[in-house]
Amino acid sequence: MSDKTTLGKTSSFHNAKSWWAEAVSNLSPGYFASVMATGIISVALWLRAADSLSVFFWIVATVVYLVLIAAHIWRAAIAPGLLTRDLKNPVVFFSFYTFVAGTGILASRFIIGGYNAVGWILGIIAAVSWLLLSYWIAYRLLGDNKKPATALVNGTWLLITVGVQSLAVTGILLAPQFPHQAIPLAVIALALWGVGIVLYLFVMVAIMDRLFFSWLDAQALTPPYWINMGAAAITTLAGAHLALLAGDIKILHTVYAFIVGLSIVMWAFGSWWIPFLILMGWWRHIKKSVGIHYEPDFWSLIFPLGMYSAATDTLAKIQGLSILKGIVPYMLALALIAWLLAALGYLIHSFAWLTRRQLKSGKE
Repeated sequence: MSDKTTLGKTSSFHNAKSWWAEAVSNLSPGYFASVMATGIISVALWLRAADSLSVFFWIVATVVYLVLIAAHIWRAAIAPGLLTRDLKNPVVFFSFYTFVAGTGILASRFIIGGYNAVGWILGIIAAVSWLLLSYWIAYRLLGDNKKPATALVNGTWLLITVGVQSLAVTGILLAPQFPHQAIPLAVIALALWGVGIVLYLFVMVAIMDRLFFSWLDAQALTPPYWINMGAAAITTLAGAHLALLAGDIKILHTVYAFIVGLSIVMWAFGSWWIPFLILMGWWRHIKKSVGIHYEPDFWSLIFPLGMYSAATDTLAKIQGLSILKGIVPYMLALALIAWLLAALGYLIHSFAWLTRRQLKSGKE
């Protein structure tokens, strides 16, 4: 092999390494929303007894989760400054909760799949991450933020609720598997569910103020506003699981009516958001002519659709609410279509990015 050929291959290798390093350095923390979306679709399919397809999405969610963890470790090693910047940016740092929620949802899928030990491990990782992020973000907002929350808040802020409710669901699913720890797990899950509701109401006040009582540019109406509905849906899911567990645990039976009533209210409010979010999309893309192109935030739109399906399906198991089951197939089909479109968009986006890098290297 000639020296020229060897140098060419070495140059190509270094170029490829440089491209991937660039991609990882600019990796959005919100990409864990793809794990959230894929994982909850797997759960929703499992609830509909579509076992083979559910396992497929479970595998995909697990692989994407592991790849993203490796990528973020790489990012921390090669671009610690960019990671620190994101952790200090109030517009971005709530996106780190996608890791918490993705981990929690994946934990739930492993538990219903019979892998309780994995569910425990993932649940602990999610719980520790949620606590660290919550106090870090509270500290940053309290001590260093230069703008009012209503000028910065967006749908990603509700990921704090999604994260804590994913922990509640994990605890509820683990309770029947470990009878000796069932009561502590149920009490913790009930407490987390309550914390999630309070946080939802707290953040929603700021979001409603920004949406309806402040001037808002169409560019700012990004897909994460769908988490307004998704956070209500996962709260409904956790509440429905608590209600279904109440027959076996006395303390839950004591507050059964409260749990069911509040779960219905959260489901209804989440349902109210769907037509309005569609109107927001029409106003943004049709009336204001904001173009549609692939972005990591799209996964934050798919997650609420899958979560609404799973939450409605679970809520319908409560006596007197079986009529809700009729909605589920349509929402699940919509979530699957949206997931396929997002996956296709990601592949096209990645291919275009690689093509541009190759052309740039060729010119150099």
